[in-house]
Amino acid sequence: MNPKQEQNEPEKQEERRRVKLENEFDNQNLIRNEMIQERKQMVERKTKLENERDEMIQVRNKMQAKSDEKQEEREEMEKGTE
Repeated sequence: MNPKQEQNEPEKQEERRRVKLENEFDNQNLIRNEMIQERKQMVERKTKLENERDEMIQVRNKMQAKSDEKQEEREEMEKGTE
């Protein structure tokens, strides 16, 4: 090697090292962003399921209230016929 090439070698190594670190950093950021997206989607799914559950509970409660009302009416009618 000539002296000029020898001087460039440490610079090249440093540049390769820098590029490698930048790539690793970029890859870690990509992974982090993917994890954030997955977390957001999980929270959205959880919220949707909770809302659906709440709606079902409301429907069940309304149906139970109607059933209770009908039962009371039946009991009143039975008392009236006695």
